[in-house]
Amino acid sequence: MGSDNLIVLNEVTKRYGDRVVLSNITLRINKGESIVLRGNNGSGKSTLLRCVAGLISLTAGTRTVHHSKMVIGYMPDRLSKLRLTSTEYLTHMGKISNIPRKELHERIKKLHNFFHIEQSESLKMTHFSKFREDIFEK
Repeated sequence: MGSDNLIVLNEVTKRYGDRVVLSNITLRINKGESIVLRGNNGSGKSTLLRCVAGLISLTAGTRTVHHSKMVIGYMPDRLSKLRLTSTEYLTHMGKISNIPRKELHERIKKLHNFFHIEQSESLKMTHFSKFREDIFEK
């Protein structure tokens, strides 16, 4: 492994129950590289991205990030796939961005007030209109 490696997945497998989604994948992302993931629906592209971002646990294999200050985020193509409340989603994004907890809670409250969105413990983002989803995707 050279010093240009930013992220390395080594022999990664990911299962959901009996279903193997990724099998023995090795991937190196080097400094300055751009990558393209292509494949049919259900082929594991989103799962691979979640593994790279460290958002899900691996069934087998390892994930190594070679730069401790590097922040990796993941934004799905449709937020409706996330069964989270707006507060849960914004909290997650704030943690990824290393925003201090107190400041994060204040920012979330301001965003909800600005966009006239109720802070609900039960209302999931799957119930938001397309306009409201666009607010969170930007």
